[in-house]
Amino acid sequence: MLIKLFKNKYAFPVAVVLFCCICYQAAFRKTLLAWRLNQQFKTELTAGAGAGAQPGFMLRKQKNLQLIADRYSLDSVGFRSAVITRTALIAGQRNITVKEIPEEAAALQTSSTAVERVNFAGGYANLLRALQDMERAGGIGMVRSVKFYLPRKGGQQAGQTLEMSVYLQAIKK
Repeated sequence: MLIKLFKNKYAFPVAVVLFCCICYQAAFRKTLLAWRLNQQFKTELTAGAGAGAQPGFMLRKQKNLQLIADRYSLDSVGFRSAVITRTALIAGQRNITVKEIPEEAAALQTSSTAVERVNFAGGYANLLRALQDMERAGGIGMVRSVKFYLPRKGGQQAGQTLEMSVYLQAIKK
């Protein structure tokens, strides 16, 4: 029966076309639809139409950014005194010493941010706990950078006391 069907001169081209349609439906249709959808999303993204179509997302994003800015923004006049006061309290609670709070470096200051460096000395566990307390505490900015080191004099280790240098950054109001 099948052999008789293929002896017909029109049956083979019809079977090839039918086979191509089945292959298209099975494999290529979903791929081409996904490709077209991807192209549509790319054009919307470049045109900016995608951002306006999701006002709830933009409002949540703006709210989160405002919370972050409010948490780390401080008065630029009282920033240094707030850092001194709060870090001294944290150091006292964690049994470490505040070695120094050097004058602010001009290279670290910008028109919108203020940076203060605080140097501590003590045991490793106590320094880590103090660092965690500083990250949780409000009113001293955010911890930007931390450096642990052993003091050296003339290439030799000067003591067993570990030191920690912390850079705190705040957004100026």
